[in-house]
Amino acid sequence: MRVLRQTFFCLLGSAVLAGVAGCETTDSRLGSPYVQPAASSVSSGFLRSNYPSLEAWMDQRFSVSWKNMTLDVVFEQEPINGVKYRFEDVAQESPLFYLSSSNISRREILKKIADFYDLNMKVEFLNGKPAYVLVKGDAVGSGFDPNDARLESIPVQEL
Repeated sequence: MRVLRQTFFCLLGSAVLAGVAGCETTDSRLGSPYVQPAASSVSSGFLRSNYPSLEAWMDQRFSVSWKNMTLDVVFEQEPINGVKYRFEDVAQESPLFYLSSSNISRREILKKIADFYDLNMKVEFLNGKPAYVLVKGDAVGSGFDPNDARLESIPVQEL
């Protein structure tokens, strides 16, 4: 009964306090203590696919602390550097990007980058399989080389 009461108040407290990362309980069936993962702030369709390995890779959670990142180096950073990116119409000059979180998924990181730089991102397919993430901006004739070898890494289908 005590565990049920703790769980009820934990859930009630989470509903009341928006933005709370999780609640602890000491239920031995869940481990001690069990911390619920933070709810994702990313829309349900952002970089979604029908490939379980890609979905698991995108939703894996990490701790990151990035400072003074320009757009040309942000995609080289752990933990998002494990897929191939293609760039179209992305501005060469960009403001500095900062990100610090102790519990964030790759999908959430990419969404924050997309929002910050006003980019569209989607998973592109080749022969019915995920091939790369297309990163598209609105800077026509930007001079940014979308095929820069430093920005290409492991193709998505190898995950």
